[in-house]
Amino acid sequence: MAKAHPTITCVLCNERGPSADEDVLARWLAKALAAKGTPPYFDLTIEMDEGAAHTSAIRRVGGLPLPWKLPEVCESCNNGWMSQLEQAMTHAGKRLVEGKHYLLSPFEQTIVATWMTKTALLYDVARGDQVVPLDKGCHPFYATGQPLPRSQIMLAAIQPPDQSVVIPHRRKEHKLIDRTTGNITLHGVDISFVFGFLLIQLYITFDGDEADMFGYPTAHPNLIQCWPIRQPISWEPPLNTGAPASSEPHP
Repeated sequence: MAKAHPTITCVLCNERGPSADEDVLARWLAKALAAKGTPPYFDLTIEMDEGAAHTSAIRRVGGLPLPWKLPEVCESCNNGWMSQLEQAMTHAGKRLVEGKHYLLSPFEQTIVATWMTKTALLYDVARGDQVVPLDKGCHPFYATGQPLPRSQIMLAAIQPPDQSVVIPHRRKEHKLIDRTTGNITLHGVDISFVFGFLLIQLYITFDGDEADMFGYPTAHPNLIQCWPIRQPISWEPPLNTGAPASSEPHP
């Protein structure tokens, strides 16, 4: 007899229902990373929090890399809109991860940005010690089905490391404090992933004046803004030349 899933309060819809044991990082992504001899480094990450590095998972050598699980997502969300989002992301996502040339239309940029928002928020929950409050992250994201207000999402094409190199994922809070009052005047977080040739980063500003937002870092020469949308993105990973990825569409 199949094991009954426990009843939980979903971190997204905030409703009670059976747990889906959600894959934080989807299986299509694991398969894309494992394709064509890509080293199975999917499960080993060094995560940087406030300058402290720690290993969060165990490397599984050989076979299909396994994604993280998050019990706090209900079956209704997992089997409904989240499944549809993963299916929509698969076509473009595989090409970004595998370093294939691709023209990201504004519509696909919206899919990528929505997928990144979902993945980053669930990753934040799965990591523990959440830095994005549910009422400013998961709940409004579920209500609108769109990337969060006052968020920026950046892409960069990079040369992936070999088996001897560990890929970092990052989650970091940012706070600006008024020296006179000691109050926080600006509060936000950035969450970054590296998947194969793809570096993707989400910045969210959720406390502070409406006119203020944390800017994305400009040190990486290949960063391209995909949210808010500006124009089609011609994805040209710097496979051997080291040339920056272009943000101009092909004629």
